[in-house]
Amino acid sequence: MGNSNLNNIKEKVHRSLKKTGRKNYLVAVSGGSDSMLLLRILNELSNEYEYKIRAIHINHNISSNSDEMEKHCIDACIGYNMEIVIENISDIPKKNIEDNLRNHRYEVIFNSMKECEALILGHHVDDQIETFFYRLFVVHPQLAFLV
Repeated sequence: MGNSNLNNIKEKVHRSLKKTGRKNYLVAVSGGSDSMLLLRILNELSNEYEYKIRAIHINHNISSNSDEMEKHCIDACIGYNMEIVIENISDIPKKNIEDNLRNHRYEVIFNSMKECEALILGHHVDDQIETFFYRLFVVHPQLAFLV
């Protein structure tokens, strides 16, 4: 990704953060490229605008690389000198796995948030459907969506 593209994304993220009126954020990171790019951008913005960023990683413990993704998130946060919360979900439902894990994930995330924080989620195009329905059915005043 060229510098001008990165700077454009960074500016869009900054504008979205400003709209929340907050300075403290919890960013959900999966270890995938979308959330890791967002983490990088947030780290850079926190240095420029004095945002306080914490990260949270939810390990669902269902894929073969779950522990590797967790370690990747931890290592990135260590490199950014950023606090990271690690939560593990070990109770895997038998039915509606995606829905149940998503609900459990958001419950864990919201319970981990501090009163002064807004939540930041980074989704790539394939995740936009999840974001749309989550926005439609769940309204949470501390949720900051970056699209």
